[in-house]
Amino acid sequence: MSEPVAAVHVALVAPELRLAPAQVRAVAELLAEGATVPFIARYRKERTGSLDEVAVTTIRHRLAQLADRFVADPATVVKVQQTVQVTVLEVDRERRRISLSMKTRPNDGKGG
Repeated sequence: MSEPVAAVHVALVAPELRLAPAQVRAVAELLAEGATVPFIARYRKERTGSLDEVAVTTIRHRLAQLADRFVADPATVVKVQQTVQVTVLEVDRERRRISLSMKTRPNDGKGG
């Protein structure tokens, strides 16, 4: 995560995860500065309110889902062997690329 996180994303994620907005904002800022999850959990407890690695990883994952940005290294968003649901956005056969999104799409009202 190398870009500032929108306040609206912090406002969405904090109640979802039952955390204070300041905790989510602090994690987002530290990630944007290049800090790793273990570093944040171990050495930045004063800024995060003592969040553990699981909580920091969950915040990182949820903020990444909300971000509308290119992810060069999937390992920054998901773990190896982690099962996720994606939507295929585009298949570029010529360049041998596929565009995926982990964003959940709102219900289109068609049911089922």
